Amino acid sequence: MASLSELLNLYRTYLSYQGKKNVRAEITLLLEGGDSVTFPCPPDKLPTITSPQNNDTFNSVIGDVSIMGLLGLRTVEFEDFLLPSNPDNYSWAKGDNGSDIINFINENRQKGQPFRLIITKGDNTYLNMNVLVDTFDYYLDNQIDYHMNASFTEYRTYNSQTGGLET
Repeated sequence: MASLSELLNLYRTYLSYQGKKNVRAEITLLLEGGDSVTFPCPPDKLPTITSPQNNDTFNSVIGDVSIMGLLGLRTVEFEDFLLPSNPDNYSWAKGDNGSDIINFINENRQKGQPFRLIITKGDNTYLNMNVLVDTFDYYLDNQIDYHMNASFTEYRTYNSQTGGLET
């Protein structure tokens, strides 16, 4: 007979793969120097990428006129993202443990480091962009697993030699 913890792991595995087509998403935060962390438990649905365009409207004597603006900075948000303290406790988790991810983000934010956020699903790249952390909240649940809420904004710089933006 299976133990209670084995049954809970089976149930968690079932919940984690519900709606997925056996292709696991990978979410990685990478630094320019090569250091990185991989989130062990991808969410059931990938986060929405907000991509604004800074259009404008002005009134003229013949009526309103729309002017197409330049692209704004993209944003990505994660809500209640599970970061297990020990991914080995979950048969479907693979990646870094929660405390390493929390420390990696906190340490590099203090250093003023931008990150590269890469989200892939199978052979498809969903997102690959340099980001800054806007908000970063986390807590421990009663299973001693971390949960994270975070929002990231695209990081672009201006190149004075080429006169263009760099991402």
